[in-house]
Amino acid sequence: MYKKGWLFNGSLMIFVLIMQKETLRNAIKSERDQFSSKDLALISTLITNNLLRAFQWKKKKINVFLPIKQNKEIDLRDFILKVMKLGGNICINRTDFNEKKMTPIEFGPQLQIKNNKYGIPEPVAGKEAQMNDIDIVIVPLLCFNANGHRLGYGGGFYDRFLKQTKSTCINIGVCHFAEPRTINGIEPTDMVLDFLVSPDGIRKFSTIT
Repeated sequence: MYKKGWLFNGSLMIFVLIMQKETLRNAIKSERDQFSSKDLALISTLITNNLLRAFQWKKKKINVFLPIKQNKEIDLRDFILKVMKLGGNICINRTDFNEKKMTPIEFGPQLQIKNNKYGIPEPVAGKEAQMNDIDIVIVPLLCFNANGHRLGYGGGFYDRFLKQTKSTCINIGVCHFAEPRTINGIEPTDMVLDFLVSPDGIRKFSTIT
């Protein structure tokens, strides 16, 4: 049987780790806020170029996010167009905040995109893509550590999403910053990236080829 003190100390440790993650999130957001529109455009272009040169896209189904502008996220809209010209197929997620899940929707010229109440651009309607068809997921993040764990916004949406993909699916994180950070409180449910792409180049974390 657990003693009351053990339970208290365990809860306190969990609280401390949560606060450490939140402190790191706020610090990274503050760093990103310093980027100008010109900075962000250059970062997005460099990451797009690194993605295009490092991976095969033809006949692949790629899950990509659209940028939340107020969060100064990486803009991969040019990447999407170039991948489609190379013969890749794109799907974009629609988020259900009640169920805390994301549904991939087939992307095409006629797909209507609208910002939801949280400012996230997502499909209004459209055909659902099959999770088992997704070959590559491009994953947004705030920062990453040396082992390939990512720090996101804290909702766990991508961790749950990635767990549903097939074993051969490649997870590629994209980050404004090239250097890893220390992330305290890594949990067993936190998914590990296969690759990290920054403006400076590519990091590989897995044995996947």
